[in-house]
Amino acid sequence: MTRRALALAVVLAVVLAACDPGAREAEPFTGIWESEGWGTFLLVEGGDVEIFEHTEVHCLSVASGGARGIADVLSLDGERLVMRDNDRVVRFDPIELLPPRCADASGSPDPERAIAVLAATVDEQMAPPPDPEWEERLAEASLLAAGADDSVLLEAIGDLLDPLGGAVRVATPDRDVAPPRPRFEPPDGTSPAADGAAATGTMSAGVAYVGFDRIGPFDEDTEESERELTSLVDEAVRSSAVIIDLRAADGGVLGHALLAATRFVPTQTVVGRMEARAGDGFVPAGDLTVTPLPTGVYEGDAFVLVGPRTRGVAEVLALALSTAPTVTLVGAPTAGTPGPPLIRFLPNGWTLSVPNLRVLDGAGAEVGFVEPDVVSDDPMADALRMAG
Repeated sequence: MTRRALALAVVLAVVLAACDPGAREAEPFTGIWESEGWGTFLLVEGGDVEIFEHTEVHCLSVASGGARGIADVLSLDGERLVMRDNDRVVRFDPIELLPPRCADASGSPDPERAIAVLAATVDEQMAPPPDPEWEERLAEASLLAAGADDSVLLEAIGDLLDPLGGAVRVATPDRDVAPPRPRFEPPDGTSPAADGAAATGTMSAGVAYVGFDRIGPFDEDTEESERELTSLVDEAVRSSAVIIDLRAADGGVLGHALLAATRFVPTQTVVGRMEARAGDGFVPAGDLTVTPLPTGVYEGDAFVLVGPRTRGVAEVLALALSTAPTVTLVGAPTAGTPGPPLIRFLPNGWTLSVPNLRVLDGAGAEVGFVEPDVVSDDPMADALRMAG
């Protein structure tokens, strides 16, 4: 079964879309559930499930359908409901009623409402919270959005989000993004993989190169995509040295990052513990665990290029690889938002990407930026020099 790994609602929505009504399977989960953090309600009734995303200012129905197959992602832990999505864990508590704002949980093309929901989502979910000038920029964006068409609205959102350095993004149905994602430009002599998410090649002195635009596909976690990633990495590690370029890697699938790391990490390792924003605090959201392959790990030298455009899932991969004895991180500190973002739907049909996770190390300290072992203004040249 295909599972999309970015949004809580989307994980369940794909399960629902693929399945028929399943009253018997849904029976243990019957009721109304509110997530701890994450801003999600679940309504399970009579073999059907409806999923709502909410903030203080809205409640939007984003998916509904039959519940057969729902036990693939849901389980009970005492009186709590638990959802597992790759390594992420989300817990739900039972509630008696949905709030009144869910009575009309439909979308709206109103640009002012889109801005209001965006602002509330960022305020409630973003980790760390936005910069001190956020409220001033939000007021300006709200004025520009009043009665605006889509192009003006997108421009206003771009001005609002630009100072956040790409941490928060909005995507329209045709995948235009505000602010735009920086383009990944692989070095000469390399060629893009079939889906455009990676480039491969051989550098000087026979050093293999793998450069990522994202770690796997944007929104799908399938056996086929796992095979493609495994094949790509396995081909690279046939060389005596490999360069893994994450300098422009942004997005992808959490499970793919941990899968790629299995080729390099020699023992089962918990590289971090995720926590999700919940009000003024954080709640546990699962462990980042790398389990090595039984066939053994790569024994050659690996050089991982990182920088401020290394974000999200790519930072998880960099963090995992940093634990391997034969891996050297080269470049500059990463963006400081490790983990997959929370993807939410705006009332006008656009999607919003917000970092809502933080990662803690074994001592309970927040990881934040992933620091390189070797600070470099020219990571590629320095990696090739060390590989030679």
